[in-house]
Amino acid sequence: DDLYRKARRLDISGRSKMNKDQLATAVEKAQTR
Repeated sequence: DDLYRKARRLDISGRSKMNKDQLATAVEKAQTR
């Protein structure tokens, strides 16, 4: 899944427990830092 790959690249902690919506939000936040 592309979203999961992005989350892994951004090193988002807890990503394995997140659903798709939560991942999308976390990725978005990480990219705007």
